[in-house]
Amino acid sequence: MTKAGSVKMAPAASVLRSSGGAPVIETWWRIRYTRSFTRSQEADAAREAGRLFRRAVERQTAGTERLGVPLSGGLDSRICLAAVPDARRSAVTALTFGEPGCLDRRFARTTARRSGVRHVELD
Repeated sequence: MTKAGSVKMAPAASVLRSSGGAPVIETWWRIRYTRSFTRSQEADAAREAGRLFRRAVERQTAGTERLGVPLSGGLDSRICLAAVPDARRSAVTALTFGEPGCLDRRFARTTARRSGVRHVELD
């Protein structure tokens, strides 16, 4: 067994600290729900978050001739690409890093093709 075999993931919003002694995990933030919401309220909040995200992407990409979007097989990068306004898609080049044949490249290639953007794979 290698040392990596006992590696564990730290909780969200935490940092691992050690000053020569035993490592200590410190959490700096914990989500606290103060009330519950109805499904309708949650749906409204999700729609508004999507609208604000798309507006932010539109604002950040306005006035740029070319756009580079890092694209992996992950949800985050696919959401960023999806938020680029349709009118700007021709300016987008999606960039994927990874080993040839890996899943990230395969998913990114498919996503770029379906989105109608240029795709460059980098080793």
